[in-house]
Amino acid sequence: MVAIIVVVVALGYNLPVIALDNTTWMILVGLYILVASVAPVWILLQPRDYLSSYLLYGMIALALVGIIGAGVMGNAASLDIPAFTGFSAAAGTSKVAASGFLFPALFITIACGAVSGFHATQSPLMARCLKTEREGLPVFGGAMITEGIIAFIWAAAALTFYGSPEALGGATANGKAPALAIQTISESWMGSVGSILVMIGVVILPISTRDGALRVTRLMIADCFKLSQEQLSRRLMIAIPLFAAAIAVSSMDYAVIWQYFGWANQLLAAATLWAVSIYLRSKNRCCWPAAAPAAFLSLVVFQYLFSSSEMCGFSEEASLIASVLLTAVIGVLCLFRGSGLEKAEEPSL
Repeated sequence: MVAIIVVVVALGYNLPVIALDNTTWMILVGLYILVASVAPVWILLQPRDYLSSYLLYGMIALALVGIIGAGVMGNAASLDIPAFTGFSAAAGTSKVAASGFLFPALFITIACGAVSGFHATQSPLMARCLKTEREGLPVFGGAMITEGIIAFIWAAAALTFYGSPEALGGATANGKAPALAIQTISESWMGSVGSILVMIGVVILPISTRDGALRVTRLMIADCFKLSQEQLSRRLMIAIPLFAAAIAVSSMDYAVIWQYFGWANQLLAAATLWAVSIYLRSKNRCCWPAAAPAAFLSLVVFQYLFSSSEMCGFSEEASLIASVLLTAVIGVLCLFRGSGLEKAEEPSL
């Protein structure tokens, strides 16, 4: 949650038509997030996200047009993008990233995309909005696929515009916000109007994610302690302390926050998939569609935690052995736990 607040501030600060300092943006965005997280879902969240989805689709279309147009008009730095050859020490201070190995650095670096534990936390909110469980696949699966498409398109747009990963890295190095690169690309390909539309679309996405995260956290706490959320005062009783904690942590270095977010997000995804495996096992249904990716993500996270210089700092061989053993133990415990559960009553939405 904190990581995305910082992203929102960085993006909003660079909107070409709004000149506000970081402190002002932090206050405005923070107040909006707090209000949106306690307001009834049908007042703001549902209509806003419904309308912003079309803006998001338009942003994707504009980026695609820019990529194709740049290639046709010859304005791209280079459309002959070199294949991945390995990480370099300049890629970051992490021992894992600088080691040159694709595994597990790739799956920790791309913290949101094809797999994101954060999306699993939206269940307490979406379960209140869906009519049946059948709607879960297009809603959750559709969101993940769409986010993956956005990531691919913007990665292609950035590399097309700058010509190489090194040039793109230079455009975002030395404290330069990625929003500056997005703004530069948008203005070059689509002019000031297109740039404004793209930047608004980029800003809306993390803002909606932000208040959704705060709302979901509030709902999970309320569900755990069976606290009624019908009255505004009861919502604020949970939301305000959470908001204060998020603001306090947001004063930390963004690089440190994102470093923890990367592996924690994948760890949450692994835990969710293990929970699904336990549930399927308890129903005597095939659990491997959930257990297999759970094991893979567990291996990714443990390998990172054991080998990263910021964490344990083990050698590659020792960290791999420890990761495999720990993943195997967790897998056996989860599947054994699932087989021992009595058949539970189907949850009602």
